[in-house]
Amino acid sequence: MTTTITNVTFGDVYFCAGQSNMQLEMHFTFSKNYSYNNITQMGKYKNIRFFTGVEGNQPNATYVIPVNNGKNGEYRWNLLNSTTIDLFDGFSAACFYTAQTLTDKYGMSDINFGLIDTAVGGSIIESWIKNFTVPPRCVANTTNCPGPGCGGLYNGQVLPWINMTIKAALWLQGENNVGHNAAGQYGGNWMNNTGYACMELLMIEQFRANWSLVNGGEILPFGLITLGSGTSEGHQPDMGNFRWNQMLNFDILPPPADEVPSTFVVQAHDIGDPWYSGCGQCQNASAPYTANNTYGNGTNWYMGPIHFRPKQYTGERMAIQVAKFIYGQDLTW
Repeated sequence: MTTTITNVTFGDVYFCAGQSNMQLEMHFTFSKNYSYNNITQMGKYKNIRFFTGVEGNQPNATYVIPVNNGKNGEYRWNLLNSTTIDLFDGFSAACFYTAQTLTDKYGMSDINFGLIDTAVGGSIIESWIKNFTVPPRCVANTTNCPGPGCGGLYNGQVLPWINMTIKAALWLQGENNVGHNAAGQYGGNWMNNTGYACMELLMIEQFRANWSLVNGGEILPFGLITLGSGTSEGHQPDMGNFRWNQMLNFDILPPPADEVPSTFVVQAHDIGDPWYSGCGQCQNASAPYTANNTYGNGTNWYMGPIHFRPKQYTGERMAIQVAKFIYGQDLTW
């Protein structure tokens, strides 16, 4: 008896997590048609595979990836081609544009990229951290733990993948933490164990503790994306302070003294939706960037300008960081 296994490959796997701006689908981005044409008409990006995990908030630790009984493209690896384009339409844009840019601009078409999208819209960072570990580490009243949102996504969206060897984790989250006991009056600083910075560092440490077991003991690289313009959820005065939290209270990452090694950052404060402010004419059919195919560019937004549509810039900037700090290319950043 002979068994044949097809579509087997080895490559570099990237774990893309966070909330809705990481989750935002290709469908809602300006440059999607360029990518779709390259895939369906030119046969490009055969070196990229994508894996979409549905939202998995679990009360207990889950170490097994669910079986895809529905065969709908979730919880399985998919190739990029004309038959999967509808599935790809719902994949994380920020995650894909990183691999697309590495392939197109940095000469990595010979590297197979596996992209895992586990982002969950509306999630708080406390959900991505092991339950019951925030209160002992971070000062009370500067976090949302203990609480019902703590630990669920760590159980359901992180632990199922820890048996995979991954190249790096890419993280974009924070809209639902701005001004909610993670910035504002508390500021947040990992050096005094307060607020978002304390939790973010704890999360990075936990991710690394998990994946170092299968990564040969190596430190897991961690790429951070700061919040884009117009994504404050009504807490705009806190945005500068919050981005300082996201940066782990350093001016640059990796920090000069390497206090938090193998971290790198994409600054997105200047990447916002064209209509993020002054939106009185947003739905005018003749306005630029509307969904109108005659006057606009045919790309509607999702739930308003908080989900900024020019996600290709996020991916392009992340690709610079990845090319430099993971693949060792001599680049200025």
